[in-house]
Amino acid sequence: MTVGPRIWKTGLAVVLSIWLSDLLGFPSIMAVVATVLSMQPTIARSFTQGRDRAIATAIGGIIGFSIIYFVNTDPILVGLAVVITILVCLKMKLQNVIPLTVITTASVMINVTDPSYIYVAERLAATFIGIAVAVLVNILFAPPKMDQELFVKIQQLNYQLKAFYVKVLSAFIAGKGYDEQAMDQKIVEIRDSFEEARKCLFDCKEGLGFRWNKSNDRVKMYENIFTSLNLVFERICGIYNTERNRAKRNLDLTETTAEYQEIIKIIKQLLTTTVSIQDNLIAFLTTRDNDLQNFILTKFKETKEMALDLKEKIGQWYLVTADQGDCDVSSLVEIANIGYEITEIINFLERIVTLYKENKTEFEMLPPQRNIGV
Repeated sequence: MTVGPRIWKTGLAVVLSIWLSDLLGFPSIMAVVATVLSMQPTIARSFTQGRDRAIATAIGGIIGFSIIYFVNTDPILVGLAVVITILVCLKMKLQNVIPLTVITTASVMINVTDPSYIYVAERLAATFIGIAVAVLVNILFAPPKMDQELFVKIQQLNYQLKAFYVKVLSAFIAGKGYDEQAMDQKIVEIRDSFEEARKCLFDCKEGLGFRWNKSNDRVKMYENIFTSLNLVFERICGIYNTERNRAKRNLDLTETTAEYQEIIKIIKQLLTTTVSIQDNLIAFLTTRDNDLQNFILTKFKETKEMALDLKEKIGQWYLVTADQGDCDVSSLVEIANIGYEITEIINFLERIVTLYKENKTEFEMLPPQRNIGV
């Protein structure tokens, strides 16, 4: 089991908050609770959690103290105070702090040995100590590097998409159909990876926002890369669905026309070139190497020429098959659709390179090299 930074930082923050609260004479348990709640994956979220707890303590303390001071305390009044607390939170649109606020209100009114205003003041002070310690530890010791984690997610998605693309097009070229159960499972896995990357992107945006970065170029860059990869995935799924339906018609591909063979030949070339682009995409994103950039742009030029050639060959095949029956016409439409999906995949990959090339920001740090399973 790996002890990550957040784990040991939480332990360190708890120790510091206990020492500090004991030194100042405040209840250390309150500081510990605030510390644990405020130690979050991003610094911005640490502030958010700390702010929410401070708001809950303030509202609950004020309501509980007010009822004790002006009325008294007994179980009925505690229940009434809880109702008032919930209504105040709803009115202020603070639904996320209702449980903490209710607990604070009740704790102020139950078993209070010191004057209630002293209890509330000590609780607030201890809470702020816990929040401050958690945030400072999060900033000073191994601060979260969401950029790096997001890049690893993008790297993983790129390799998963490449492997999926190869499987889908290879089955189409061979005309052997698919193991639909295995392919559907692969689609679920990739969608799960996208969801993880989406959450990481959200955390990264939070982290960049905390730094008060006036330029949002970096956020736009990450969003564009993520969106483009998602569109690539949907296009690959489009090829898969088209070919899966085509395979169900049990076409006899043992004897095909010369025009059809030319189409398959071009698709093979497009597959090879596109995979070459994907193999070098991550390296380009991390180095901005001019030679690598020129290589990738050359490959894009080649793929566009192939795409135009594919369109022309499909047109020639149409002239041959137009009068051959519904089956051939259906195949023509399906292959034309697959050709369109491949062209769109190329366009979306080029969009990543173009936007990144134009963006002046760079990834803050290269992630550690690792083998990513596909």
